[in-house]
Order: sequence, then C-alpha cells, then structure tokens
Amino acid sequence: GRLAAGVAHEIRNPLGAITGYAHQLRRVATDDDALTAVDGLQREADRIDRIVRGLLDYGRAHPRATTPVDLNDAVRSVHELLAVQGVLRPVSVSLDLTAEALHVRADRHEMEQVFVNLFLNAVDAMPEGGELAVRTAALARQGVAIRASRRRTDDADTYVPRPPSMRVMQWLAERQPGDVVKVVVADSGPPVSPEASDEIFDPLLTASQSGRGSGLGLAAYSA
Repeated sequence: GRLAAGVAHEIRNPLGAITGYAHQLRRVATDDDALTAVDGLQREADRIDRIVRGLLDYGRAHPRATTPVDLNDAVRSVHELLAVQGVLRPVSVSLDLTAEALHVRADRHEMEQVFVNLFLNAVDAMPEGGELAVRTAALARQGVAIRASRRRTDDADTYVPRPPSMRVMQWLAERQPGDVVKVVVADSGPPVSPEASDEIFDPLLTASQSGRGSGLGLAAYSA
C-alpha cells in the first residue's frame, strides 16, 4: 500500500504537466487531426489519473467511521441508484433479501461502493444481457454454506464445484465471530477462471477491456 501510494504521487507530477500541455495545445490547434489527437491525449491522461487516484485510495491509511449498517438497505440503495442511471437496463435483476435487517459495523459509503463494483462487474460480464441475482442470509459461524459448496436446486446440468474460499476460512479463523452475514452476488455471465479466483481482490487484476477498468475497485474497498 505504501509503495503504491508513493508511486502514485510520483506519477501525478508529470501527469499534471501532460494535462496542462494538452490544454495549451487545444487552444492553438486548428487542424481536425490535431484536435482529435489532443482529445485522445486528454482522454488517456484522465484514465491514468483515475488509476492513480485508485492507488492512492488503496494505499492511504485512514480511520473508518464505522456505524451499524443494514446490508439489505445498502443493496437496495445501490440497486435503485444504478437502475435510475440506466446502468442495469440490459440485465434482469432479482433481490432475495432477508425480511429482517442485517446489521454489520462498516463504513456505509465504502460498503455501498463494494456493491456498486460488484453490480458493474456483473453487467460488464453480460454485454448481451442476462440475469443478476443478489441474496442475503444470516448464518452461524459453523454454517455449512460458508465452509463448503453444495449443489443448488436451480443449478444447470453442468455443475461447477465451488471449493471453500481460503480468504473466508482465514477470516473466520482469525476473528471467530458468533454469527456472520452472507451476501451472494451472482450473474449468468462467464465464470471467473480458477487461476484468478484467489486473486480477485488483488490490485490491478481485471478482465475488463482496455480502458474499461483498472482492477482497483474491490482492492480499494476491501482493504
């Protein structure tokens, strides 16, 4: 994290100069090809800036103002926000949330950003449309659904085994909570490859097309 923040700060200085030169060129350029090149320069500089800001967020040590957050309410808020923006228009969304509130101590904004990233990743994985489902549940720490995979009644004929997550197992061993909240965000797009399944929270890992994502979303909000 400290290395990422240090590199990001170093990049920001020349990046600011590049952006400044692009603004100057735009004022004096009259040729259409030159203006197109300047627009491309500015667009790519803005993309670098987004990546740099993500690195800074990832590396910045800042105290979280944790409060009791109802995860069901957070999911509904994100769903409503993205639906109003039209982001979810290509897909069908179903919410299977518990009737009772599911409170955890967290930063509300960062919790919502996690769901925003998961929803957007799901939509990106289904460019031709598909189904996005969100399910919440309250479980005891010894819950079978946490520790092992079971075939669901609505699974397709081709069964994909779901081994226990080593991250979850380590988290349970270190903290030993009495109860946990489980949130499943599933989509009908292609699955994460076995090689990448243990690295999805690592910074800069992304399956998005060039320019569509930096791979920092889940890393920044799960640190």
